[in-house]
Amino acid sequence: MSAKNERSTTGQSEAAGDERSQLCSLIERSALRAVHQPIVNLSQGVITGYESLTRPEPDTGFAHIGEVFDAAARHDMLWPLEDLARKRCVESVSPEDPSLIFFNTSPRIFADPRYTDSIRTLIEARPGLSPSKVVLEITERAEAPQDDGLERQVRALKDAGFQIAIDDVGAGTSGLNRIMSLRPHWLKLDRELVDHIDSDPYRQNLLSLFVHFAKSSGVQLVAEGIEREEELMTLIELGIHYGQGYLLGRPGRRDQTLDGPLLRRIREHSALADRSRRRDPSVSCVDELMRRPLICDARTPVVQAMPMLLADPLSAGLVVVDGRRYVGWCTREALLSAAAGASPHTHVGHCVRSPGVSVDPGTPLVEALRLVSSRAGSDIVEPLIIADRERVQGILTIQDLLKAAVRLAGGWRAGSAPMTGLPGRVECDQRLANILAQEIYADAVFIDIIGFYRFNKRFGHEMGDLLLRIVSGLITTTIMGSATSDQTLLAHLGDDRFLVVRLEGSVDRDIQLLLTEFEMAVRQFLDIATHPDGDQNEVGAGVEPNSEDDRWGLRAVLIPDIASHARHPRDLYALAAQLHRKRPDITAGGSMIIMQSRAGDESREAA
Repeated sequence: MSAKNERSTTGQSEAAGDERSQLCSLIERSALRAVHQPIVNLSQGVITGYESLTRPEPDTGFAHIGEVFDAAARHDMLWPLEDLARKRCVESVSPEDPSLIFFNTSPRIFADPRYTDSIRTLIEARPGLSPSKVVLEITERAEAPQDDGLERQVRALKDAGFQIAIDDVGAGTSGLNRIMSLRPHWLKLDRELVDHIDSDPYRQNLLSLFVHFAKSSGVQLVAEGIEREEELMTLIELGIHYGQGYLLGRPGRRDQTLDGPLLRRIREHSALADRSRRRDPSVSCVDELMRRPLICDARTPVVQAMPMLLADPLSAGLVVVDGRRYVGWCTREALLSAAAGASPHTHVGHCVRSPGVSVDPGTPLVEALRLVSSRAGSDIVEPLIIADRERVQGILTIQDLLKAAVRLAGGWRAGSAPMTGLPGRVECDQRLANILAQEIYADAVFIDIIGFYRFNKRFGHEMGDLLLRIVSGLITTTIMGSATSDQTLLAHLGDDRFLVVRLEGSVDRDIQLLLTEFEMAVRQFLDIATHPDGDQNEVGAGVEPNSEDDRWGLRAVLIPDIASHARHPRDLYALAAQLHRKRPDITAGGSMIIMQSRAGDESREAA
């Protein structure tokens, strides 16, 4: 070896020794500090979580965190470094903060047999934290080979209640294979897919495929590296629900606030995008069948949650929330097992073994069925959670979904509705299209029963079917009156929804008469429902009239002169859906009229 080469080798060895010493010193002194970058819900314009990152202290000799991890990889010290990084991040998190915590982990450490016990012990030792609040990210940039160890660890972490994310999707070489094998809860789309997406239709088409996949598979998407507002608005239009990047917030303090004017523009643009994607009223959606669940806060002690579950022997479990955010589903078996050996400090959040995946209320039943059928193992029997902007609205059990599948398979909309014998959706659309084509004056009234799903839950579907036939008869005698069949159209659109179209005369007074008749009829009907043996002393004595759950009414959406508002039946259904959303159900009972005038969107309500 020449003297020059010897000096070079000696210099490299000394530099490596210095680097290793610096790294050991950093780990021994815990010389890392945590920073947090917000992950924003693009539907609401609020922070839903933070990616927790670390930075080296100035006196460590490392310029940035990338140098630290590169050095750890060279000196086989990734485990102690990542262990320190996780601890520093957890220490900086307030247990009272309901936001999700995202941690980055390399595939090599993820596959280490020590990892599951290490992260679980770390989280459970922090009061107020639980695995259900933690999302563990696996970077896709790493060239580590896919092995059984990584897949085993991911399965174990899912069973422990953690959520799994794949980071940098679109930047690696084996992304699709990793997605298929690990089945993550989150996909974080790399900056390469986001950069200038507002002017690149090719990128837009690619992200549209990811959006479709995510909806069908129950996966959440986060767009990373958002730096321009034009990119952000395009992502919202494409249906991306979460975003991260310097435009929304840089890594910093966890209590940082976001730019107010930008958040206002996000909410406004999201509302516009939502209206443009408004569902087709002819399609049955999950909110038509959802039922009310048992809901419990994640920080509730197990011993306090047990009476709630035991009081409802038919419930298979609890919906667990953290504040308003849906956390996950806790089965009856998991809660009973935890209660058997629970300490006073064990919280319900620690019992969640199925991290939260939910669908919007407007999700078509066909999509919901496809989503549930793609579940693996025992997850397939868990209910489908319905949440509006992360707030739980209801659930659908597997039994509910199977009934929906039977109904859809039967094609019951095609002809007459079997429940009432009235024209179904297809015949209704044909006749309605003819009326609109003639451009003649006609009024349309969309009618549904407020609180119908509550009625079915309390009295059963047989009584619900009877109530539908009663409403059908009342509509026939009040609004239809003595009009001939060529002057009117009465159709049963499905579930508790009816449509009346009348070509002659105003229907205002007839609607008022319908509501009055319904109020009288429903009280008599309730006496029958609550006293099937005829044992009642007076009309209405079978129910408590002031009980919120025991009051029902009709909602009538009136659209006069339909030809001035619509050219096609779908236009009329879209307008009715828009008006329907303007006035929510009156949960204390009563009836409602919503009127669309020629002048615009003026509405009025009458009890």
